[in-house]
Amino acid sequence: MLEAPITAKCKPATSSIQTMANRPTQYDEGSIISARETCFTVGLAQECYQYSPSDPNAKDTVSAAYKDLTSANASKVFRGLDNVRFDFDGAVADLMGDEQRTNCAGVSDKPDAFQAVPAECQATVIIAGVNYTSIAAIPSLKGTPYANWQILGLLVVLPKDGIKLDTFNNPDNPKGEIYKKMPDGTLSPAEALPPGEYVWFNMNRNAIPGDGMTKAMVNSQGVEYQVPGYRMEAFGAIAKSSNSPLQAFVKDGGGGGSGCP
Repeated sequence: MLEAPITAKCKPATSSIQTMANRPTQYDEGSIISARETCFTVGLAQECYQYSPSDPNAKDTVSAAYKDLTSANASKVFRGLDNVRFDFDGAVADLMGDEQRTNCAGVSDKPDAFQAVPAECQATVIIAGVNYTSIAAIPSLKGTPYANWQILGLLVVLPKDGIKLDTFNNPDNPKGEIYKKMPDGTLSPAEALPPGEYVWFNMNRNAIPGDGMTKAMVNSQGVEYQVPGYRMEAFGAIAKSSNSPLQAFVKDGGGGGSGCP
């Protein structure tokens, strides 16, 4: 299975966080945090606490996506997806996309910016993670091209122009780090991840922190997009928790990290 390459920007580590005017902090593109558990790194350990709000709009959006992705036509692509449990009640909205995050950064320092969410800071994606307490328990989609991949969750991209990732300071690929799988099996840089509903996969299900870890987004027609990167963190769970410890997922290297995006 062909995977998107790790570009030169992602290879060297950096020892400092660089802040640019009207842009998000370099290497800080955000992380997906579960509505069930939020975790912080403390020394070499990770401390988590439970807080369980529910966003009805996010839940409705991703529930509709699940219905579409398990429909009769889509089931030809994702056979067995209807046997996978997703945390719809814990679905979260996030602000992904270089352009959208840059636009939001330009207004977020205003004193009254977040009394109401500015138009520049509206959510661009909705995510629901799988609802399992261990990676080993997550079913695989046997008999499909994705049988050896780990299902991370469902992803709905909202903006009509899609989202771009890792376009800043990227001489290898100024378009960013989203690649489309072509009919001949090759990968081609994509202008953006288009709007739509996707099943979200980790192509290296055995990755541990520091390993290369390509994320794949596949829609109901089987169109596949890839985002290369590294597994940067292993997320902990609260003992005997019924909630998924797998929904939190770093999209980039974090402050001073070496991973992209």
